Formats: sequence, C-alpha cells, structure tokens
Amino acid sequence: MTLNKLLSGLLVVISIFTGGVEDPLTPDPNKPLGDVLPIEKAVQEFNYLYGIEVVLPQYLPIHYTTQGGSIDQGSLRVDYMDQSNNELLSINVFVGEKHLESEKRAKEVLLNKNITGYHFIMPDSNINFLIFRQDGLTYIIALASHYKDNKVDELIKIANSLR
Repeated sequence: MTLNKLLSGLLVVISIFTGGVEDPLTPDPNKPLGDVLPIEKAVQEFNYLYGIEVVLPQYLPIHYTTQGGSIDQGSLRVDYMDQSNNELLSINVFVGEKHLESEKRAKEVLLNKNITGYHFIMPDSNINFLIFRQDGLTYIIALASHYKDNKVDELIKIANSLR
C-alpha cells in the first residue's frame, strides 16, 4: 500500500469519527485577527529583537472589540478591530526607511515634529493609508471601514498621538 493511499484512508477514518476535517484556510470565528499576541507582548518582543522603541497611538478612532499584534521579519503589525461595525485600524511598523510605490500617487501631509506623511486611498476600496517615517522606523497606518470617506484627518490625529 502506498503512502498516499494510507494517508487518504487515515483522513477518511478521521473524518468519520470527528465529523470531518477542518479546512485550514477557514478562518476561526473565535479569532477574527488570526493567531496574534497581546499587543503589549508583540511590541515588547519587537523592541527587544530590533533594539528600538516602537510607540503606539494614544488616540484610537474606533471602539475596538478585538485587538492583537504579530511580528514578521523586521515588521510589527498591530490591529484594532470593531467587529460590530466591521472597522479595522491596522498599524504596521518596519525597521528602516521603506519607500513604497504608492507614495508617488499619495497626497503629502504634515504631521507633528515637521514629519512628512503620505496619504492615499486604495482604488476601489474603503481603506485609507498614511505612511511616514519616524526615529528610523517606517509606519503605515491603515483605516478600513464600510464608508468610502476620506479619513486623512483621523489618520493624522492617530499619527500625532504616537507616544
């Protein structure tokens, strides 16, 4: 008996006794952000790994019901989600100064401390982005909602509240 036949048979037996095999790509409704760490732990680990200090905003424009953070190859992602309104605030921080193609079509905005930011709305979506660089880090703040509004003022307020 080949290994493939053996594995196929094993999957059939498992599905009979367990009520089926769960598709690994099916999102877990109990984990809308996936497998994430508590934000404080993710930031603490990121700071330790890269010897830098990431600061997070004090102002959050959404009333989040779920939050979490993750680290992946020189980047930190922090998400705040309001499941009742299907809104998401996502803050991505990259070590170093990343320059993105999307900045070329973005509107320049001025943040506190004379920092230049770049705002754009993803075509055909309701996602507003603000990209800026501060203290050797590149921040990308994304605010997604079901309203197709320009959220530049909210994004600037979030960025200016980093402490």
